[in-house]
Amino acid sequence: MANYRELSTFERWASEVTTAQLKWGSKLVHCEKFWRENAALLEQHDFKLLKELVALLDSLEAEVVREKPMLHMSFEMYELLAE
Repeated sequence: MANYRELSTFERWASEVTTAQLKWGSKLVHCEKFWRENAALLEQHDFKLLKELVALLDSLEAEVVREKPMLHMSFEMYELLAE
């Protein structure tokens, strides 16, 4: 059996963002605890992942984003970064 390790919640989320394959309904990443625990990681590489998330959300129809309550935190961050 090959060696493997399970990805952290942040690593799974980062993969979703970088591949533009956001999974709707992930309760783990759409909670305050996730963002609080991973704030320092989000700052890495000049906020690269957050910028990718903003671009991804910007490419989606705003209506679709607002219909997905689990994206609430991400959409709020998008609005702050877009200012």
